Amino acid sequence: MLKSYVVAPDLPQTATQVDWVAGASVLMRASMLDEIGIFDETFFLYFEETDLCKRAAVAGWECWYLPQVGVVHIGSVSTGMKEWQRIPDYWFASRRHYFVKNHSRAYAAAALLAKLAGGQSTTCAARYLAQRRKIRPVSTATFCVSALACPCAVTSL
Repeated sequence: MLKSYVVAPDLPQTATQVDWVAGASVLMRASMLDEIGIFDETFFLYFEETDLCKRAAVAGWECWYLPQVGVVHIGSVSTGMKEWQRIPDYWFASRRHYFVKNHSRAYAAAALLAKLAGGQSTTCAARYLAQRRKIRPVSTATFCVSALACPCAVTSL
């Protein structure tokens, strides 16, 4: 229904602070992991790096996208995501866990409805809901670098 209205922003051409980066190419400081903990093992693939970046930001760490760093990542090899006829339950379970853990049950429900209404329109709903939330600013400590950032990353989360 809303799928044709999604407009993903272009990837940045210069070093840019972002909310999260793909876990396929990320460097993290050990001191950050000591402070906030490692990946949440409740996630079975998908959203675990988003959750970790969110926890780091709440603790005052920054996340940066560096386009000059080159990494080759062959996406969807582990899961065959590009060939999915139907999104598997574990993807929805990870997504729901992320939204409930980091936002609320209502936010998770709104994100699900947006997904069902238009595929990637979830980004639009997340952006709208994120703009209504106040997140404290982060410090100058840099924690992760990535050559791969999701083109639909929302900078207000």
